[in-house]
Amino acid sequence: MRRVTADVPLAAQIIANGGEALNPRGERYSPDTIRSVLTMCDFTDTMRASGHIGGGPPPLTQADRNAFASHLDKWLARSTKRQRLRTASSQSSARCESNVP
Repeated sequence: MRRVTADVPLAAQIIANGGEALNPRGERYSPDTIRSVLTMCDFTDTMRASGHIGGGPPPLTQADRNAFASHLDKWLARSTKRQRLRTASSQSSARCESNVP
């Protein structure tokens, strides 16, 4: 499963279930990074609740957009390749089965 999400806890669930998650800023979450991202998210939530920081994330930059587009292109290319391999494999299996007496 692949998802684009800014919801860090959701991304953590997706990763835990073997999926992939990408945030709208182009950061790919991975099993190696998701724990630290969750920790930082919890920390900033606590700081906001106590009034120490306000506002939200900085505006999207062109670099964010480029990073997102790059990761999305890679995802789509891998999906397309997998789909072609599955199609070719199933067609090959069907041909072999039709030749069985």
